[in-house]
Amino acid sequence: MSARLATLLSYLFHPLLLATYLFALLTHLDPLLVLPPGMTVKGRWLVVLIVWLTTFAIPAISLYLLKATGQISSLRLYERQERLLPFFYVALLYGTTAWFFSRQIMVTPAASALFILIAVLIFCAGFITLFWKISVHSLGMGGLCGSLLAIGLAQPENSLFVVLLAVLLISGLVMAARLRLQAHTPAQVYVGFVLGVFISFMLIFWV
Repeated sequence: MSARLATLLSYLFHPLLLATYLFALLTHLDPLLVLPPGMTVKGRWLVVLIVWLTTFAIPAISLYLLKATGQISSLRLYERQERLLPFFYVALLYGTTAWFFSRQIMVTPAASALFILIAVLIFCAGFITLFWKISVHSLGMGGLCGSLLAIGLAQPENSLFVVLLAVLLISGLVMAARLRLQAHTPAQVYVGFVLGVFISFMLIFWV
């Protein structure tokens, strides 16, 4: 894998974008799983846009402000010590998003659980960062895989097998990309993925 392709994959599957991808995917495959009945197609994609704004745009702007004020030295958060504040801040934003969606937009409990899951994953990443630099890309992709696996097992009528295989393949490429860029050690990448799968599966499957 070339460094250019590895960089492209890292950007395309940035952890902050995964919530939008997952919500858009579920909105397309099974709208009633995440949205109330009767919502129009236009309304569904408006909700997806709001998800993008609250889970990517606002956190990304916040990271930029942290960079501009000297709180962090790079938007890529190379230094483990600099990851703690952004991680906990983004986790708080995702938790607030879960509350906002459940109260104001009236999404389903499953959708709220997805946002809470992401907040939990980011919180765990922040806690682990106190001691070790875990791969958040791998953690996020693991969370995506674990969520789809749990939903597929809980609702067999939703045929997610092909989708899950595709996401597993993409996960492998993203992990290979992080290793190619020497952003993490193999242990940091693999542990991140396994932890993401475990936490997301347990939380979503038992909700």
